[in-house]
Amino acid sequence: MKAIVHTAGASPAEALQAVERAVPTLRANEVLVRVKAAALSAGDTAGFARDERGRAPLAARFAGLIGRGTVPGGELAGIVEAVGADVAHLHPGDEVLACTGTSGAWAECVAVDARLACRKPARLSFEQAAALPVGGITALGAVRKAGVEAGQRVLVYGSSGGVGLFAVQCAKAAGAHVTGVCSTRNLEAARMAGAERVIDYTKEDFAQAEGRYNVIIGANGCNPLGVYRRLLAAGGTYVAVGDAKQGMAGLAGPVRSLGSSKRLTWFAFPFAPQASLLAEVTALAAAGAVTPFVEAVYPLSAAADAVAHVARHHAQGKTVLVNDFSRP
Repeated sequence: MKAIVHTAGASPAEALQAVERAVPTLRANEVLVRVKAAALSAGDTAGFARDERGRAPLAARFAGLIGRGTVPGGELAGIVEAVGADVAHLHPGDEVLACTGTSGAWAECVAVDARLACRKPARLSFEQAAALPVGGITALGAVRKAGVEAGQRVLVYGSSGGVGLFAVQCAKAAGAHVTGVCSTRNLEAARMAGAERVIDYTKEDFAQAEGRYNVIIGANGCNPLGVYRRLLAAGGTYVAVGDAKQGMAGLAGPVRSLGSSKRLTWFAFPFAPQASLLAEVTALAAAGAVTPFVEAVYPLSAAADAVAHVARHHAQGKTVLVNDFSRP
């Protein structure tokens, strides 16, 4: 089978190459899925980040080093071709969405832990379904960690990205009143996701907005913890989501929370109870409460172009790869 492999090289065009790989051998708890579509997540593009001078930050160099030799892609949708001996809930021919964790999805076929594969909701295309697992798990996990309840006021900073749009929808599904913060070109996407109010951070300082929030989810933190703390109502919770920078905020959060009823914490996909959250967010998608937003679609053979697109643009929803290596 063909797969995209991260080889040596500084740019996506140099590093991401199509190679021949053996079809994975199934373990008893796995399913073999013929990939129809796979999505890009932050981990897939981290190794290609550059600063304003064109230099790779330390985190990008590390990501590029550990990614070398692997098949990128942590989320996909496709059709089950075979199941392991211990798998009873899925069968060949089933349409599924699945999470591989960190790698493997940018290929014609991938072996997936059956616990991390769910039947694809009929209302979703393969492209939409592929965009659901990582962002959906992360967003729903943050909403659950914050304890969002009906009637609460929730602010989502970075409300138009791959996680932010899901966070708006998951908070809305919980009955919250959601305010989104994003840039001008993304305002309508945040509104369509369910934000009752949207703040354009290029024209308005969200930190000066009236009112306080029961929950703030920083899908793209980009601000000092003190800003979020001031915006929280008494007893409120701020959840930083995602990367290493956000993780440092999460580590500092408990210290900054001392002597206050306000809680500052962190949530990241690798530490999530992925199977249960995936099942829950898939059920929300099946019910129509959550819909993945796909900004751009590229053929899998042009994965390098897709990564370059994400690097050039402020993400709105997800970018998806369609498998053009396999038969229809």
